[in-house]
Amino acid sequence: MHSLPKRIKPSILVAALLVAGLSACGPIAIIVPTPSSTSLPTTTATLLLPVISPSEVVELTQLARWGKGIVNEVVWSPDGKTFAVASSLGIYLYDTQTLEQLCFIDTGAWISSVAFSPDGRTLAFGGRDATVRLWDVDTGHLWHTLEGHIGWVRSIAFSPAGLTLASGGLDATVRLWDADTGRLLHTLEGHTGWVRSVAFSPDGRMLASGSADGTVRLWGVAGP
Repeated sequence: MHSLPKRIKPSILVAALLVAGLSACGPIAIIVPTPSSTSLPTTTATLLLPVISPSEVVELTQLARWGKGIVNEVVWSPDGKTFAVASSLGIYLYDTQTLEQLCFIDTGAWISSVAFSPDGRTLAFGGRDATVRLWDVDTGHLWHTLEGHIGWVRSIAFSPAGLTLASGGLDATVRLWDADTGRLLHTLEGHTGWVRSVAFSPDGRMLASGSADGTVRLWGVAGP
């Protein structure tokens, strides 16, 4: 195998190695100009790939993923046995004793906030796709997708009794959801900037929201 000049950009080399492993693409020609070459700059490399037909697209697979993405929030489960990591790639669950990764939830969207229900059986998360999703921790299945926000969901929180879920987002609203059915209960308006944080009082009768408009608002809610 020919050695590559030191001037080759690392990003180009990585891209070449990644694509080289895709069986549907066939062989790859990597053209690396020498310092004496006058036809191409010495700081670039050109990848020549054959045309991929529609029938071959299904054969393309992800070779690897490096890192965990940008970590936006980490929360513990109520029993302390698991912690969830919300990232730009999805959600990771870890065993707090062994530190082993239990699973990865491929959300297909940047996740900003994650929260366990008080009984630890439901994991709620929201992010850039403007939805809040409820995931069953025991079965590993998604059982509700809550739609209503217009734009990024920045923060979510369960009420102490686990009956209500609050979410705040880029649309400057706070929304209250029935945590069991996923039904939208109330839309709280008043902030003029995106809502970055929501939190219930210990008795569940008050909800605090913090916004990019520089204010914190306190809302009275019907119950726990």
